[in-house]
Amino acid sequence: MEPFAKNTQRYGDNPNQPGYEMAHMSELEASYKQQAQQDPSLADYSTETQGLFGGPGVTRRQSRFTTAPRYITGSRRFVKKRDPRFLVVVKILFTFLGALCLVCPVIVGYIFHFNLISTQQGFFFGLYGVFVICHYFIQACFATANRLTVNRKVRNRDPNWRGLATGVLVVGYREDPELYRQCLESCKALQYNNLRRVMMVVDGDEQEDEYMGTIFQEVFGPEATVIAPGFNLVEVGPDSREAKWLYNELAQARGPICILQKHGGKRHAMYCGFHVFLNCIPTDAIMVTDSDTYLDCNAVKELAFMLNDPKVGAATGDVRIWNDDNWISFLSALRYWFAFNMERACQSFHKCVGCVSGPLGIYRTEIIRVIIEPWVSQKFLGIQCTYGDDRHLTNLTLKLGQQVVYTHYAWCLTETPTQFIRWTVQQTRWSKSFYREGLYNSRWFHKHSIWMAYEMIFQTVYPGVLLYIFLYTLFFGTLLRMLMWANVLIVMGFLKATYAVIITKNVKYLLVSFYGFLYLCGLMIAKIHAVLFLWDNGWGTSSRLGAKMSKWQQYVFPFGWNLIIIGGMSYNITKFVLASKADVKPIWYHGFDFWHILFSCTLAGAIVIGLIGYGLYKTNKWMMTRRGLTAIQQKV
Repeated sequence: MEPFAKNTQRYGDNPNQPGYEMAHMSELEASYKQQAQQDPSLADYSTETQGLFGGPGVTRRQSRFTTAPRYITGSRRFVKKRDPRFLVVVKILFTFLGALCLVCPVIVGYIFHFNLISTQQGFFFGLYGVFVICHYFIQACFATANRLTVNRKVRNRDPNWRGLATGVLVVGYREDPELYRQCLESCKALQYNNLRRVMMVVDGDEQEDEYMGTIFQEVFGPEATVIAPGFNLVEVGPDSREAKWLYNELAQARGPICILQKHGGKRHAMYCGFHVFLNCIPTDAIMVTDSDTYLDCNAVKELAFMLNDPKVGAATGDVRIWNDDNWISFLSALRYWFAFNMERACQSFHKCVGCVSGPLGIYRTEIIRVIIEPWVSQKFLGIQCTYGDDRHLTNLTLKLGQQVVYTHYAWCLTETPTQFIRWTVQQTRWSKSFYREGLYNSRWFHKHSIWMAYEMIFQTVYPGVLLYIFLYTLFFGTLLRMLMWANVLIVMGFLKATYAVIITKNVKYLLVSFYGFLYLCGLMIAKIHAVLFLWDNGWGTSSRLGAKMSKWQQYVFPFGWNLIIIGGMSYNITKFVLASKADVKPIWYHGFDFWHILFSCTLAGAIVIGLIGYGLYKTNKWMMTRRGLTAIQQKV
């Protein structure tokens, strides 16, 4: 702990320490002090004034500057534009009704059981199925168009392109030491000519948090500055004397910075980092990431390149999972690929990505300057918001009419929960954020492509329709229909997986065909839970504020839901068995015929093939790891 202790300073601890005088000066004095120390010619005259706290008069040199100068390093100033109120209302109605018209006919058709194909055996192909297939096909087309557009821009990039001055902001709370060290090492290895500063904000300054400052200094060496100001910037205010003292201290730093501020949550930690960049480190853009994320060396460069377009206010990249240790994390890792390279890529074609991912995102500094205060003070139903900080930042950027895009050239590695309960808690938190921000986001559909409104409505309605189909099949459908529906779930996943295999040339993505079962068993109840407890701001198992989801919510909802699923399947099978023994057969009963055998065998066969494929993937990964370790040992 010794290296950390030598470089730690707290505001107001020592009247003789550098910066103490700055902390007790007015804004005019602080502004002049910083400028005059660099250029004495800035002083215009001197006057006798009363002391700051009513003490004896002192000689105070006045400057022609009344506020600290704003740094402009190439980024254009952001100017908000407002349309007439009547025009705004017309645009909102047109966009919303237009998107609704794309979805409603399909829902109505399903409710009234309008089928394009229907047979006596109970097979049918409805309008809703056609709609979902068309949706995924169009989504894939837009995603491909975005990929080709980004490829073309990168291919034609000027070799001497320098890009925007960018700072990297990392936030974390009592992170796993090894993951944290790897994160910092990846930040140290970033390759970007216009990278201004790497800053780490630790959400805590207690003894248990000091190891993060120590590791930071070990990674970045003597040029690193580690400081524990002893306050939370949100609590004291960005214009307070304490804040100005902090800005002055960090303005003198020339290397990476680590701030251990008083515990307040991830949003408060980001707020502190943003304000330090805004007030004392000149940048055009700020990239944000988490302390458990491993960044590709070109991540900052590729994200900053997307801001070359002056209409783009924010961008995100490809977030990948490294700890695919079991079926839950493995299927999540496959799902991540589609979430970014298909869904966000499609949204990026329309310049309206709905969420800039927390582990890998970049924002223009001037956008942050405009939205930072409403972002940190966000409330929902009168309660201060704690999670969903990345989605709300994106929403506020979209609100300003700025474009938000995605690039597959920037990527990072992060981890995902490997336990079912932790995974459902995480999905519940994300679903709450989605529904809450969806209500907020709907007010500026008119500022962007109609696809933004359509996709928001589709993602809101689709789980409800799927829930209805699922429960109806379990409790009111036949055994044949249940088997057929399980097969259709795999086939739909297979069709979607084909796109990933074509793009990546990696057959492991075929196993995403089984993600539908994880969706039904875990994500479905997470969405239900999110809607029922939308007012609850608890983080769940990842709480930074102690506002954890209660144990009964963590366990009762997932286990209760899976008991309903098992009960529905048991009821369906029991109903079929009893019908086979009844003297008078129900009209729907046709015995365990060829179609029952076919769908049972295809379902069982698909599961066996999936298990074999996953086993081969794990074996191949283990062998590659062993080869890598052997190569390292031979070099040593």
